[in-house]
Amino acid sequence: MNLKNKISSMAGKTLIGIVLVNILVLAVLFVINMFFLFIPINVKFLFRFLIIWSVINGTFLIIYSIKSNKKMLRIGVISTLIAIVVLAVISTSKIFNYERYRNLAGEIKTYEFKDDIKAVDLDKLPINNSVLAKNIADKKLGEIPSLGSQVDIGEFTIQKVKDELFYVAPLEHEGFFKWFSNKKGTPGYVMVNATKQNDVRLITELNGEKINLKYLKSAYFFSNLKRHAYLNKLTKGLKDFSFELDDNLRPYWAISMYDLDVGLSGEKVVGTLLIDAQTGESKVYSVEDTPEWVDRIQTKDIAETNLKNWGELVHGVFNFSNKDKLTLTEGIKVIYNGDDCYYYTGITSVGADESLVGFFLTNSRTGVTNMYKVSGAIETAAVKSAEGKVQQYGYTGTFPILTNINSQPTYFTTLLDNKGLIKNYAFVNVKNYNSVGVGETIREAYDDYLEEISRDNSITIDEKGELKSLEGVVERIGQATIKNIQYTIMKLNDNKQIFTIPVEINKELTVTKEGDIVKIQYVESGNGNITVKSIENATLNK
Repeated sequence: MNLKNKISSMAGKTLIGIVLVNILVLAVLFVINMFFLFIPINVKFLFRFLIIWSVINGTFLIIYSIKSNKKMLRIGVISTLIAIVVLAVISTSKIFNYERYRNLAGEIKTYEFKDDIKAVDLDKLPINNSVLAKNIADKKLGEIPSLGSQVDIGEFTIQKVKDELFYVAPLEHEGFFKWFSNKKGTPGYVMVNATKQNDVRLITELNGEKINLKYLKSAYFFSNLKRHAYLNKLTKGLKDFSFELDDNLRPYWAISMYDLDVGLSGEKVVGTLLIDAQTGESKVYSVEDTPEWVDRIQTKDIAETNLKNWGELVHGVFNFSNKDKLTLTEGIKVIYNGDDCYYYTGITSVGADESLVGFFLTNSRTGVTNMYKVSGAIETAAVKSAEGKVQQYGYTGTFPILTNINSQPTYFTTLLDNKGLIKNYAFVNVKNYNSVGVGETIREAYDDYLEEISRDNSITIDEKGELKSLEGVVERIGQATIKNIQYTIMKLNDNKQIFTIPVEINKELTVTKEGDIVKIQYVESGNGNITVKSIENATLNK
């Protein structure tokens, strides 16, 4: 056999070897993917892997073509590899597809804050965050030593349960051996009231039957939640495995399904996969048909990414002057406006420092985003302002919640000591973060805040409510000093309202007495609170 035939024979064997190795490796990778990687069996999701695979195989084919002296094969392989890479770049790059990336956020409309955001209900303000909820739940679990040594508390999800806000988390296995000795599942879940201190419930039974949560993140083999979910929906991306309760308190996993909408990127939620945490029974829903008790369909990270692209790609990628660019403030928060759940995030201009230009509210079910243009302080600056009011104690504030008080956008934060215990509450005006109300109870902080904004000339009357007038005879009057500020407290004849008025509004208050006729202009909020804007003693001015 001459040298040319030997080379040809070796090249043929090389080609056969490449094919056999491909088949073997692909079979192994398929098994690994099914049990560990969980890459959706979908061309777009697999395309990145296929690019790498093509480069590896292409390299071997080029070597084969050189050995067998097949120039056309070499040219064809190289051309194909270049075409695949170019196609991937063009279909995915923001340079060519910036408008498609922006459109993933949907049509964003601008609304008036005071018209669209419901007035705050003090009894429904969340005072606990997920960290506080975990601490409270840990204490509850510690009361049952036999249970605390077997399970751990999983990730909390905030949701509305029978018109109340709760942080809900499953009991998870502590490790492989704890799972192996209790394959039927953990004995329930924990509910921590988001609006009350120390309201924690360990739910181990429903309708007289014991709960066994079998499908969990901490379970193994075919009871592992992610593996079970993947095997039930092979063709979609799965994100945000949220533990949620239906209207009967039955536990489910609500999992967002997504596709890639811009080439090999651009994640877009297309539905929900619901899995019964006890039986493993699963059902797929579109976004529109997902049951109403599911609070979150859209994922927080997809919403955040889409809003970032919407703000940054306003004039394409090459906007070096940052014209009209907007960027998100640090952190994204789940809040409720009425019965609807939203993702809240502030907006600043690129290059701005601690200056808010507005905020986004993205409906966590529909994905629809509304924009509210409000100038003021960003969240971190507001928290620092609240902490400054109690700096002698060294309290730290939690990430704030946006609320509506007297038609004013207002941050609410909980102030904690170094042990993580709630010590104070604070309201901070968004437009002027020097207007801060602090108190040991929410009501005290609220009243203190109303007094602060009543003295703030930068906050105008029409922003806080309808201006009303009243004339009457002083029936009772007294003086009080609260937080180094002098107040006059009075009641008029034929009026049940007690007026608490800062003396600095009108010095005539210091000489006003019972029997004098006074004229008062005030604003009444939806919560029955009175903010006096002006007072005149008609008796003195006769």
